[in-house]
Amino acid sequence: MNWILCFAPLFPSLAQESAPTPPGQGVLLRTDAAAPGYTLLAPLRSTETVLIDGTGAVVNRWSSEFTPGNAADLLPNGDLLRAAKAGDHERFHGGGEGGLLERFTWEGELVWTYDLSAEGHLAHHDFEVLPNGNVLVIVWDGKSKEETLSAGRRPHSVGETGLWPDAIWELKPILPDGAEVVWAWRAWDHLVQDHDASLPHYGDLAAHPERIDINIGAARMEQPETDDERRARSEQLEQLRALGYVGDEEDEEAGRDSGRERQAADWMHTNSIDYDAELDLIAISVRNFSEVFVIDHSTTTEQAAGSEGGRYGRGGDLLWRWGNAANLGQTRAQTLFGQHDARWMRDGEQVALSVFNNGAGRPDGNYSSVDLMHVPLDSDGWIADHEGFPALPEQTAWSYSAAQRSEFFSSHISGAMALSEGRFLVCDGDDGRVFQVNRAGEVLWEFHSPFQAGARGGEPPPGRRGPGRNHAPPVGSGPPGRRPEGRPGELPGSGPGQRGGPGSATALFRAVHIPLDHPGVAARLKPATSD
Repeated sequence: MNWILCFAPLFPSLAQESAPTPPGQGVLLRTDAAAPGYTLLAPLRSTETVLIDGTGAVVNRWSSEFTPGNAADLLPNGDLLRAAKAGDHERFHGGGEGGLLERFTWEGELVWTYDLSAEGHLAHHDFEVLPNGNVLVIVWDGKSKEETLSAGRRPHSVGETGLWPDAIWELKPILPDGAEVVWAWRAWDHLVQDHDASLPHYGDLAAHPERIDINIGAARMEQPETDDERRARSEQLEQLRALGYVGDEEDEEAGRDSGRERQAADWMHTNSIDYDAELDLIAISVRNFSEVFVIDHSTTTEQAAGSEGGRYGRGGDLLWRWGNAANLGQTRAQTLFGQHDARWMRDGEQVALSVFNNGAGRPDGNYSSVDLMHVPLDSDGWIADHEGFPALPEQTAWSYSAAQRSEFFSSHISGAMALSEGRFLVCDGDDGRVFQVNRAGEVLWEFHSPFQAGARGGEPPPGRRGPGRNHAPPVGSGPPGRRPEGRPGELPGSGPGQRGGPGSATALFRAVHIPLDHPGVAARLKPATSD
């Protein structure tokens, strides 16, 4: 007899609230080799966040006024922290838009809300809770057309919307509705361009891998959009709007429409952030560049705006990057394709990063994979081979994809996180599928989400519109913003003609594994065994 761990909630009524699970949904596979624990889900079309056990039973749920914007996590004390979509914004419209952070107790009481929605910025996609309780958030940092051109962007690639480069803010929460921005990093402070020698940031791209080419994505916007491309883009946006993943308005005008320009304004589309406390490093996933960036968190805000200072001596310049050598003016093969959910991990003694590599536009066909890459660190610091910049990786250390590659493909959203004993939790976001897989590629547990809008009381409310009340600027001088879509290294799969975004009513941004010994659940939920 095989004994399989199941999870009996201390509050059994919560597990019985849901309607019967439709056929083909819920837990479809459960083996005794799966990592025990719980899974946290924030369905894109729902205002509820749920915690399920290994049988798929709901052991806790939290209700909000707003749909996700997009990440959620469980704090050590059992509180839920979630990003929320604050409503239609006048300036920023794009996948993953948020604007609010909300914190709920285990029992569902809202104890903190902070508005990150203003004329010049909007929080989006993801956040990371630091060991000291502060919160790192990804923020669009809007730049005007004039600011963008003055920084060296090629003129015919810039619309009236300008660019929205990304920034990272570190918030010190002040309950019940405040926060102090105690640190900030801005991509706009670390640019390079080879377009115009009379403008700032001019230089050789290959000689400056620590900086970001402001003309990434310019080539696509310099070309007129064909009718077929426009039609495909509109269909894709319609799919994303149906899920509440992007804004609700489409204001296309005659000629070169603002809808296309607005898409191009979301230059980087950073969709994840993760922190390694031992190294004091931040990793971000920049989808539209098909790259992962590593930056130093040990700097001051002033140092983060420059190229000196901090534990690694480079200020806020990129310490390492992985995924798309074309963005550095190199010809080596691209390895990431619109990836999500870059996370720090340890592969034995080796520091590594894992990603969900979405895979649209791969040369050998569209398919997704979970990829693991070793980071070039040793006990003395960075291993460098390019004027002090670390070597770019040639190949992944480990990768998972389906035996029939095309059967596992999620072109948008999705995620993966390392578990114990070489296992990974994988979220196929487009289809609302979550599963565990081991290093041999064996699926150990599989769950198809039944959660969607209307399951618990109707459609989600429209939310609040426009700038909110708590929009303090970051410390230091105000930042800028931008976004790319062309040149060598433009994102395959993000443009017209590609598979649309999340197409399922049960789509998930990602899933988070909560182990049995997590302090937030250990005192509240007790595991039991059954055959």
